[in-house]
Amino acid sequence: MSEDNDQRDRWPTAGFHPPVGPRDEYQQLAQAIDRYLEAADRDSQVERALAAIRWQDRRERFVSSHNLSEPAETACLARLIGGYDDCPHNLKDPHAPPHSPPIDDHSTLWLNGEKEPAVYSMHIYQSDLEHSIGDGPDNRWFDIIDFVRHHGLEIGVRDSWYNPGSCQQIVIYAPERR
Repeated sequence: MSEDNDQRDRWPTAGFHPPVGPRDEYQQLAQAIDRYLEAADRDSQVERALAAIRWQDRRERFVSSHNLSEPAETACLARLIGGYDDCPHNLKDPHAPPHSPPIDDHSTLWLNGEKEPAVYSMHIYQSDLEHSIGDGPDNRWFDIIDFVRHHGLEIGVRDSWYNPGSCQQIVIYAPERR
């Protein structure tokens, strides 16, 4: 190991530590990834390949961790904000809360066991959050946070199963679901 790598190993966030104890399967996986990297010749391919293999498990863990039953037919955030049974925008309700947050992509309104709105989820690309307007850059994370606060909701960020490495899953929910 070079002297530079020795120094980097002492940095506060040196990196992930492998599982403790004898893990033959871990070593086999590491070797398989090394072989895949040599064939693919791109580091980002490994993360995407693993995500493609495990996306259903990641989605199921999300559903289970939030005690969700199924997705709603329409991803309408107003249902979560205002407690509507259906999307109020179909009825052209001028007083309805917004249908979606200021940035919205690959969205789902998830229902709980009683078929009530529980969690609004979206998978957002980093490039959608950072863009230039006017005379300088604009970070649209603040737009989402301000929107969520204004409507008395909470926000969480998770790894996306939709497009890992390019997207983050943004989860919006009522404070009592925490």
